[in-house]
Amino acid sequence: MRKIVLISTILCLMAAPITATSLFLDPAPAAQVDGPSITISVEGKTVIVTGAQGKVLQVISLTGNILESYNIESPNERVNLNLTKGCYILKVDKVVRKVSIQ
Repeated sequence: MRKIVLISTILCLMAAPITATSLFLDPAPAAQVDGPSITISVEGKTVIVTGAQGKVLQVISLTGNILESYNIESPNERVNLNLTKGCYILKVDKVVRKVSIQ
């Protein structure tokens, strides 16, 4: 008897439309980004920022202190950092990168 109830329950669940999966999907479309995307890369002690003209590059310590700020004035800006060896956080607008300076 238990087998019959179990099998019929499983069959009913399999036949029912699945509506709970929509709860796990993000119904909102991804936000469109206007203009070029911002990229941050590091070569030695030089930071290369692209697509951030008119924005500010912040160099932040791992403890959260803002160490330096640089105005980005061109689409492809190279900034030489005067920092000691270690890990830092670079932030331009909403783009944040953790980097290691050697």
